Amino acid sequence: ANDDPSLDRDDTDGAGPENLNLAVPEEDISYRFAAHYWANNGYGDAVASIRVFSYATKIYERVDIPLTQRDMWCVGSVHWPSAVVTPCSGEEGVEHITEDYVNPFFFQP
Repeated sequence: ANDDPSLDRDDTDGAGPENLNLAVPEEDISYRFAAHYWANNGYGDAVASIRVFSYATKIYERVDIPLTQRDMWCVGSVHWPSAVVTPCSGEEGVEHITEDYVNPFFFQP
């Protein structure tokens, strides 16, 4: 459905980027966004960046956040239709990272 986010570009080799879209956001809803470094595939640690756009206008950016395999970086949420971003940590500069996060719905090797 158009009100569900979609992964339009999946990075499977570590070179990035990945791209998610939400065509028709629901009114008065906050959408949480995060980055999960699932597997390093022998490449080691990663440096993640997130950019959030609303109608082609960048409304939020965090760059160069170091992650190790299975880190889950809770970045923030964006409220619609105001397009106001609130970081998970509640303040800029403090990252909320859960180490060794395994989503129970993911395939377990």
